[in-house]
Amino acid sequence: GENVYRGNTFRECAGMLTLRHGDRNVVDGNFFLGGGKQDSGGIRIIGEDHVVTNNYIEGVTRGAFWITAGVPNSALNQYYVAKRALIAFNTVVDSAGPHLDLANGLGGAGRTLKPEGVVVANNLFVVGTAGTLLTGEEGTGWKWQGNLAVGASAVRAGIRRAEVKLVRGPDGLLRPVAGSAVTGAAEGSFAMVKTDVDGQPRTGRYDVGCDQASVQPVTHGPLAATEVGPAWRKR
Repeated sequence: GENVYRGNTFRECAGMLTLRHGDRNVVDGNFFLGGGKQDSGGIRIIGEDHVVTNNYIEGVTRGAFWITAGVPNSALNQYYVAKRALIAFNTVVDSAGPHLDLANGLGGAGRTLKPEGVVVANNLFVVGTAGTLLTGEEGTGWKWQGNLAVGASAVRAGIRRAEVKLVRGPDGLLRPVAGSAVTGAAEGSFAMVKTDVDGQPRTGRYDVGCDQASVQPVTHGPLAATEVGPAWRKR
């Protein structure tokens, strides 16, 4: 546990980033670019006290966030229930599957415990034709606030429908235009969230989603295949 995953690019990868066999992990400022690849996905949350913030997820096919149901007194080879996760200031765009699976795996292999005490705040969900906003049933003590949804057929308390125009930037990401519904719309106080997906500082009124409008320098962005790996692969 207590690992930090920051500034990574997962491009057309099968599978999901899975937080398992450890608590208090941080997943912040990563790029999940599924490209519609079969079995591509976002983040799977298992265990306690994980922080999942400022991530950009586009074009995945399995879903964005799987919040996992668990087994009572779970053995190591089973599933610990998700508790007290913070899922905030993320952006999910045009992805198949559920943007949020609230009790993934519930009812299978002895998994009878629903996730508890999860905070879902200030995320931007842009639901395309192949996706759904929510599936499953939350457990006790959840808190929802400040989330915006575009294209969702149904929402719940703590998620508000909005029209947010997105424009694709030079780095390939879809970003809200200036002055859109995300601007300064975040609710609550999240002092631990100090930057956005670009590494730019969050100051004043926070924007909803992973991108804070800013004139400050961008410190990192999504990586292309030509920028990573051994030199012989870049030729």
